[in-house]
Amino acid sequence: MKLIIRSLVTLIFIALNFSSIAAPRDVVFISEPLKKKNVELPSCIPLVVKVGKKTTSFRDSNKVWPKVKLRNETLDSFKQHNTFAQCIQNTASYTDRFTSAHFAALGEKSIAVGMPLEFALMILGPPNQPPSVMGYVNPLTGKAETIKTYIWMNIFGRTKGLQTFFSILGASALGVAAATSSAGTALDSLAIANAANTANLTMWSLNDFSKARIVTIQVDESNQIKMFTAM
Repeated sequence: MKLIIRSLVTLIFIALNFSSIAAPRDVVFISEPLKKKNVELPSCIPLVVKVGKKTTSFRDSNKVWPKVKLRNETLDSFKQHNTFAQCIQNTASYTDRFTSAHFAALGEKSIAVGMPLEFALMILGPPNQPPSVMGYVNPLTGKAETIKTYIWMNIFGRTKGLQTFFSILGASALGVAAATSSAGTALDSLAIANAANTANLTMWSLNDFSKARIVTIQVDESNQIKMFTAM
């Protein structure tokens, strides 16, 4: 009996330790953009955290943005969330700008029409230059509208951390810790659960442009994606 109890205690101890290692506890999602000089990381981007004695450093999981350091006493003013879903659902800048279909598209490692530009920025990093702006009259509505065009050059090499990025993002989109043996399990479940939602979306797989030299994304006045090209 004692042997059985000891075995159970040992198994529980191992399971708890495995869970603490596998779960992305050092990743946070902050409800406002983080700024460094002229660079601004988008709100809710997955951030790997390293806490020091006086400062805390944040680095995006895809490693396409510069590190940001903040003094520890300033962190209390930031709203932090444990999951991507919680963050974007409680961040004013994302209100009415995403759907469950966009979650599913991310689960399939794709960018989709109608997504907030910030989702693409999390993946690709900062554009090479400020956006070009074009105004036109929408023939369907007769109203003046504005289109912004963002360009990334020599994108090859920027997406090396995509597996880590999507492992964290996929688990968080489901609101669960990534404690499974396969990091892709949460992503697969998300894609399957929302397959019907993505059926009518225009999507671009990240595999299509991971080696592209030039990536172009056009957005409307609400910064939602309208067009995407990769060459």
